Amino acid sequence: MCKSTVRTPARPYAEKSQDVIFDGISTALSAPRFFCSAATRGAVGHHGTLAPTAAVASIPFAPEISIPAAPALRNFQGGRLYGKYGFFDGFNPSFRDTHVSLRPGSVDENLGWVDNDYLSDNQGPILGMIANYKTRIIWNATRKVPNLVRGLRRAGFTGGWLSEA
Repeated sequence: MCKSTVRTPARPYAEKSQDVIFDGISTALSAPRFFCSAATRGAVGHHGTLAPTAAVASIPFAPEISIPAAPALRNFQGGRLYGKYGFFDGFNPSFRDTHVSLRPGSVDENLGWVDNDYLSDNQGPILGMIANYKTRIIWNATRKVPNLVRGLRRAGFTGGWLSEA
């Protein structure tokens, strides 16, 4: 199961919406310091900023979690995470300090902080991984790269498309 789509004890703030748990482990612009953060299992000092990209782009690895997470994120807090061009970069439901002047994003004292930026490094993986899930286009292309296949095998990877390469 992809770590980006499961709630772990290291991240007890993971949101639960409509019986779907979504937790994003991805680089994301965060409030209030505007630095990038990435959570990993057992991360110390992670402050709760989540990126919809991680959960949605995990569709080829954990479709049973990722597929229900996408509409849950789309509708989360009345659609605050989604705009004209797709998902916003990040959100932090635990950051509710309305006295801090933020740029970008907005803070609601009850719902927390939501960015208002669209970043290509977040939109791209979502589109690419949905296409890969539907057609296997990325995996079909990568299995034709001899150096990649050899490197994965030398690293001890087995199974999946690698056994077909």
